[in-house]
Amino acid sequence: MCRGAFNITTNYFITVLGLDPRHLSYILLANIGGIILGVLYSSRWILMKRSVRWIWMAGFSLLLIFHLWMHTLFATQADVPTFIIPLILQGIGVGLLMAPMIIYTISSVPAHLGGTASATGVLFRFTGFCISIALINYFQLFSRKVHYNRFLDLVTSLDPLVTAKLVNYKTAVAAKGIPADQATKIANGLLYRSADIQAQIRYSMDYYYLISCALVVIILMIAFVPYLNRTVINLRNNQPAPASY
Repeated sequence: MCRGAFNITTNYFITVLGLDPRHLSYILLANIGGIILGVLYSSRWILMKRSVRWIWMAGFSLLLIFHLWMHTLFATQADVPTFIIPLILQGIGVGLLMAPMIIYTISSVPAHLGGTASATGVLFRFTGFCISIALINYFQLFSRKVHYNRFLDLVTSLDPLVTAKLVNYKTAVAAKGIPADQATKIANGLLYRSADIQAQIRYSMDYYYLISCALVVIILMIAFVPYLNRTVINLRNNQPAPASY
């Protein structure tokens, strides 16, 4: 579900910042590089018999930093390089969680049930992905609509800021050679478009705030639940299995 929330970031890049698919792929290379780096580090730590608890906490902590950071970066205008470091941190966090969770799931059962454990892992991955899509769609339809209506309630002809904004839009459109009557309609459409973008930013911030709260709960559970905070995986055994020590 935390990984699925990344779709809001990519949607923000496209709809708000106006990145085309080509430039979006360039900026997402930083995220892919972070994933590769995180997988390499987590695999190395597992071979060194490091506690899975610390690897999980590190991964979820990086995801928490990413969501809180993005919560402050959502805006109508931004420089693309600003998002490079957060994207790398998100990739490292995901990479740190990948290998330990897969190995932990498969090694938790006897060898003859390895296929079932693998299928169960895929099932949970798919379930989390579906829940993430459902939550994102809910917030996009309802939370975004709530913010959009709030913005429209503040848009009145008596507000000098609204009037100035419409004049700026109309002047910019008229400068392209469009007739005055059509320029007025286009200016009104641009104003509503601006309100829609603001609503999208607000719902994105709300969703990332909720994900951040969930990540805090997960980190605390890993830190204090007795079974989880004593878990280690030993890959050098013939049948690796979680063990307590």
